Amino acid sequence: DQVCRENLRGYIDLDYVSCPVPKWNCYCGWKYAFASGWHGFETPRYESVTNSTGAVRNSTGAECMGVMYTFSVWSYLTLKWMIQQVVILTLILF
Repeated sequence: DQVCRENLRGYIDLDYVSCPVPKWNCYCGWKYAFASGWHGFETPRYESVTNSTGAVRNSTGAECMGVMYTFSVWSYLTLKWMIQQVVILTLILF
């Protein structure tokens, strides 16, 4: 999550940025999935990035997941949330 946030800072809203699958593109939500012909938002390549500690490093850019991968992660997160709600209700009612 930290690498995604560092590389995307200043380009997009970081509220929903995460990295659910290591070494994949960042999950940025639906808002950014439709950019670049549904491929997902991309930052410029090869630039200096200042991380949260103030250190400057070279970045090869970052990409948000496109529509297909965003749908996959969103479906998983939604299903997980729904199952949690059923479990909570079951525990409360029984």
